[in-house]
Order: sequence, then C-alpha cells, then structure tokens
Amino acid sequence: MAGQVYKDKATLKEVMENYAIAQRFEFRVDRSNAVSYALSCISEDCEWRFKASSINKSELFKVREFIDNHTYPLKDKVYEQRQSRNSLICGMIRPKLTNYKRKYTPKDIIDDVKSDLGVDISYMLAWRAKEKPIVVVDGSHLKSYYTGTFVSASTLDGAENDAAWTWFFEQFKIAYGDRENMCIVSDRNESIIKSVSRVYPNVPQFACIWHLWNNVYKKFKRSHAKLSEIYFSMAKAYTQAEFDSLMEKVEKVDIRVKEYLELAGYEKWARLYAPVNRGRTMTSNIAESINAALVSAMELPIYNFLKEVRKMFGRWNCSNRKEATQTYTTLGEKYQEMHTLNEVVPSTEYLHTVNDGGRNYTVCMLERKCVCGRFQVDELSCPHAWAVLKSKFLMPEEYCSNYYKSNTVVMTYDVHVYPLPDRYDWNIPAHVAEEVVLPPKWKKPLGKPKKKRNKPLSELLQPKSQHSCSICGQGGHNK
Repeated sequence: MAGQVYKDKATLKEVMENYAIAQRFEFRVDRSNAVSYALSCISEDCEWRFKASSINKSELFKVREFIDNHTYPLKDKVYEQRQSRNSLICGMIRPKLTNYKRKYTPKDIIDDVKSDLGVDISYMLAWRAKEKPIVVVDGSHLKSYYTGTFVSASTLDGAENDAAWTWFFEQFKIAYGDRENMCIVSDRNESIIKSVSRVYPNVPQFACIWHLWNNVYKKFKRSHAKLSEIYFSMAKAYTQAEFDSLMEKVEKVDIRVKEYLELAGYEKWARLYAPVNRGRTMTSNIAESINAALVSAMELPIYNFLKEVRKMFGRWNCSNRKEATQTYTTLGEKYQEMHTLNEVVPSTEYLHTVNDGGRNYTVCMLERKCVCGRFQVDELSCPHAWAVLKSKFLMPEEYCSNYYKSNTVVMTYDVHVYPLPDRYDWNIPAHVAEEVVLPPKWKKPLGKPKKKRNKPLSELLQPKSQHSCSICGQGGHNK
C-alpha cells in the first residue's frame, strides 16, 4: 500500500475507515492537517502504523509509510470498544439512497451493516447514518430534512414572506411578461395578494374556489352538505339568472354565508363577475398537484430538490409533447370527446334558435355567443352552438379557441427542458463563487417531522363513498 496516491485526503480517510472495519480493529489519529495524515493502532504496544502526506502541498495524498502488522490481539480485546462512525456507514448506504422515493429504514441499515460489515450498530447510529448522506452529497445543513427548504417561508415573519413573494413575481414577470387578459388564481394568502398588487398592479387576482370554500366550512358550522353543491354551482354559473337563483338558496340556508361571500367580492370567486375570462380555471389544483408530486423531494437539500423538479418537468414535458403529436383530431382529445357527447342534443329547423328541454336558446355564430353563457366563456361551442353547426354542416373546430387545439398543445411543450451538466463541471463566475449565503434562522420543531399536509376540516369530514345499486342507481344496496 505504501506509494499509493489518492485524489484527496477525504478519499484516503474513507479508504482507511473501510479497511479498519474489514480488518476488525480501531486506529487512533495521531496527526491530521492539510498536508499530513498519520494513524496508529489504538493499542499503545502495537506497532501498526500509517503515514501519508500531500504531494507538493496539492490535494493529492501519497502513502509514505504503512506497517500492516498487529502485535496485540486487538480483534478480541479492542473490537467491542470500537466506534462505528456514521460517516463510514453512510458511505456504504449512500448508493441505496440515490432514489429519494425509496423507503430505507434504520432497521434496513442495521441489517445491511451486519450482513456486509459484520458489525452490530445501534438504532440511533443507523438513524444518523441515514441523515448523513444528505449532508455528504450536497454539503447542506439538515434543516431541509426537517422542514423542507421549499416550504421554509411558512416559518418567516410577515415582512420576510412579503419580500420572498415579491421577488418571485418579479422573476416571473421577467420570464413571462405582462400579457393581455392575464389573471392570477391563488389561495387567499395575504403575502401573495400584496406581492401581485406591487408587481402586477393591473392584473386581476382571483381566489381558488376550493380554498374559499374551506374558509366558509370552518367559519360556519352547519348545513355544509346543502351549501357545498350550491356554492360550487354558483361559482361556475354562466348566467345572471342562474347565479341569482343559487344565491337565494344560500340565503335560505344561512344568510351569514351570503354576507361572507359578498364581503369576499363576487369578482374574486364567481366566474360570472370576473373582469377577464378566467375560463375553466376555478381552482389552484394544478399547483397543488405539483406539490403532491414533489412531496418526497421536499425532504432533499435545495440543490437536489431543484434537480428533481427539473427532471420531473422534463418527463412531463416530453410525455405531453409526445401525446400531443400523436393526436390526429384538430381539437385536443379531451375536448373532441366533449363535442362527441354534445352531438346527441337535438336542434330545430331554425339556424340560430335551439329548443332544448322546452327552453329556447339564441346562438349568434358571428359573435360566438349563446344566451347560456358557455359559448363565450369556455370559448368552446356549447350544445346549442353545436346543434347550429351541425345543421349548417360547419366545422366546430373553427368556432373554438386555439387553446383547445392539438397544434397549440404541441407548441406549449415545444420548449425543451434540457439536462444540466454535473455540478463539478460548472463554470461558476468568481463573484458568484465568493458569495456567502447563510442558512435561514431555524429552530427544529418539537415532535416527529410531518411528511403529509394538514388536511382542512372539510376534507376530514367528507362522507366516505357509498355503494349504489347498478340497476336503479340508489344507495343502501348494491343489487
């Protein structure tokens, strides 16, 4: 072994720790600094020695002396006293943790160490060894393991949270710009509302109707089952008559809910009152879905977390682009099916008046409007417009927004998410490399770290699904 050269001192230390485990003995560090590394056996009477030093004060380390001869029965005498270092154990289990979704418990580590190294370790040592690879891989603090860097803003005070969201929207504006008929849908987070007002003062902000309903659910403790269906129908109403009719029902159930919704502002949650067309985007579910997809990755340090985010969007982008290019109808598959289902709606002999269920609906194909409201809001031909198109042998694709067409979907995913080179190959400017970024002030919370979000009361009290009859459709029996 004398004369061997290692790329750096850290590699040499890891090799010697593995060697000590394999040979079942423990050594003492006599000298360890930037240019030298000297070891001796833990027994003072033993002649086992190891010395290495750097080559011309570089990172390379060369073994200068190695006396591999134990003159004391250490295997029986000392081995039981030897400490199994978590840095060594983490080096062994690190390859098994490259997939952050894998469940690798301390019990698994104990079994693997016993099998591979013949060493019995404690549960606490196994637990710390599991944490250690996160630090070794990235050199980051363990704070992200406990709270998740991605959600650390929840621990900041109001001013800092406002600053964080303002910075986010400033960067978003640089990338996305300020577009016509743009709107922002979010929960009723005060920091988001303030930041949007600063960065996008002329862009309307809409509330996620699901988050608003949770507020109603917590504030008013009765008639939830009746109000739920009415509220969501009212938020999605296309006409004033439909909205007013539903609001009257809300008033009969609980007038306080009506007053609360009025105070929130109809334009914030009701599609009918929106100053710009928010279309079918009534909730922030798309953002919540991304959070759910990244729930495991949120335990990683920030660099590894962002790497997983990029990989996930790369997979989604590639998959959606492939699906869009394989769609052979003009409309996207989902909206083509909607038109196919609407095809059964009967029409009259009149071109722009459709009788549906005893009611007359006027359709203006020139302005692409229908009195039902769906044609102009969804920008997708409603059943009544479809009846007119069918009677005139017109193509429905020509009366739909480009957003529903397959070629638009292809263009959406035409921007590739390119992989990053390995971080050791990055060319980092000096002014960036010299920047010192301190970790946020953080205190470990009491109790076991939470891995799942706190569900609102409305979700916890939702009735479980019930079986219904496949013949009559009623509940209480299944046949």
